[in-house]
Amino acid sequence: VTIGTALLIVVLSVFNGFFDVIQGLLLQNDPDLRIESTASNAFLFTGDMEKKLSDIPEIQAMASYVEGKALLAFEQSDDKVVQVQGIDPDQYFKVNNFNESISEGTLDLSVRNKKPGMLINGRLMNELNLRIDDEVVLLSASGMRKSLTQFSLPRSFRFQIRGSYSQVQITEGAGVFIDKEAAQRLFEMRNTVSGIDLRISNTDEAESVKEKLQATL
Repeated sequence: VTIGTALLIVVLSVFNGFFDVIQGLLLQNDPDLRIESTASNAFLFTGDMEKKLSDIPEIQAMASYVEGKALLAFEQSDDKVVQVQGIDPDQYFKVNNFNESISEGTLDLSVRNKKPGMLINGRLMNELNLRIDDEVVLLSASGMRKSLTQFSLPRSFRFQIRGSYSQVQITEGAGVFIDKEAAQRLFEMRNTVSGIDLRISNTDEAESVKEKLQATL
């Protein structure tokens, strides 16, 4: 369990006095708490674990996610390694005010005409000269390694860009968002997740909630 930006906000506010401004900027896009595995980059998110989290009264919402790096390929630009995050949009909106960050198009990650949707960082979109409705290909690092050892073509996944976003971030965030199940297929993480983001009722209680989580999970 790691504390998000809540602790950082308290430290910053001591120096500059703009607590409300900083809180609004940083907590707009970051979870209050995040659960990750220290043993590996993925873990099973079981129904039992979900119930234990739901039973903690301070937790208002939770959203599991899958993340990793992949090669983004587009026929009219150079290939680029990007950070990919797979989410369930309905859950994600309850934890992060991400809908306010959409700058063009929509956050539609569903499958349309046999192609899943993608949301891409606006700066990355401009850098690669991409547009809404363009189709791009993602190849995971693990998939490329497997193709080298098994002497086969790497498995690629095609996505359609449905929207772009702009965020204020203090750490490296996702370059592209796709549906969580699509990300599990891309990174070969069947039934596992990279982490769980949490929104709590009062950020001042982040440390005490963290202790509850460590005792429960």
